Amino acid sequence: MEKITIVVQVVMYFLMPIIAQYLVRLRFFSWLGTVAVCYVAGFAMNLAMVEWRIDIAQSIAEVVIPLAIPLLLFNLQFFAWLRCTRTTITAFFLATISAILSTLIIAPFFLSSHPEMWKMAGMFLGIYTGGTPNVASVGLALGADQSTYTLVNSVDLVVSAVYFIFCITLLKPLLKGWLPPFNVDMPAVDTTQKKCSFLSGILVIVLAIAIVSISVGVSFVVFSDINVPLVMFGITALGMLLSLNEKIQKIYVSSILGDYFILVFCVAMGNVTDINKIITQGGSTLLYCILVVSTTVCMYYIFCRWMHIDIDTAIITSTAAIYGPAFIVPIAQAIGNERVIMSGLTAGLLGYVVGNYAGVTIAYLLYNF
Repeated sequence: MEKITIVVQVVMYFLMPIIAQYLVRLRFFSWLGTVAVCYVAGFAMNLAMVEWRIDIAQSIAEVVIPLAIPLLLFNLQFFAWLRCTRTTITAFFLATISAILSTLIIAPFFLSSHPEMWKMAGMFLGIYTGGTPNVASVGLALGADQSTYTLVNSVDLVVSAVYFIFCITLLKPLLKGWLPPFNVDMPAVDTTQKKCSFLSGILVIVLAIAIVSISVGVSFVVFSDINVPLVMFGITALGMLLSLNEKIQKIYVSSILGDYFILVFCVAMGNVTDINKIITQGGSTLLYCILVVSTTVCMYYIFCRWMHIDIDTAIITSTAAIYGPAFIVPIAQAIGNERVIMSGLTAGLLGYVVGNYAGVTIAYLLYNF
């Protein structure tokens, strides 16, 4: 019976992301997004009164995230983004600085609230400089407990959902008059004509496995063991390096596969979510998350006004930093300007790199505080 349970558990983890892609096309689920749907689906598995294996969820999470990171980074158009516009570069820098400053200001007051608060601060910083994938990679690099993953993911899901609704409804009307209008000469992006093939998918998966294997191998050579921070830094650096190859960069199925593995991670994390623990232990973490997001956003838009960043670039770059590439297209459509999609997508992908390094660095800085 236990073997059947394990098989069902694994199948659900890998099947639910595919189902979620169809569910979000329905009006009832469209506002949630695939990340939230997968997380909720994983949590709903607990209602089946089945004793799911926590170790299975943890093992799958530890496999899919190292594979997802290079797959997402392969499409990073770093030099194209640098040539795109000085405004976007400035906005992304301001978003990163705002998140780091907010963390450094607020986190010291919460370090005593949880044994792993310094790790959670780094994980939250990783999220708000590149989106959900960073919470896993930063957490792995810091050696965070499984319960810490679950708590951070659960709290972030609530806060991010509220802010997302705010972004697609009230944000642009409120910022009119505060920031100048969009007037950047930037071509629109056709996001529908991306060719995918089975062979190219196999190729990028093989490259991702090779990157993970090389990073793990280097770790064994240097430390005679798996040193998670070194492995994660190696995966990030090699993924970014291969993205400079134009042929690899144009294999668009890479980002689809990367997103898929992230969704598998979300289902697994939802499955191990303990509501009682969130209620009893998550109060201070929830307050911390609300304060960091609020301070980061307010600081960012003040900086944008100071640097004369236009309203659409400011919004799409903030979206890229907080949510990653997955939410760029819906936000661009919500603000009525699809010309900022390419800039937003590239900024979001670059956020995976910046978020990894910033999250780990600031976490250790807080640990020694």
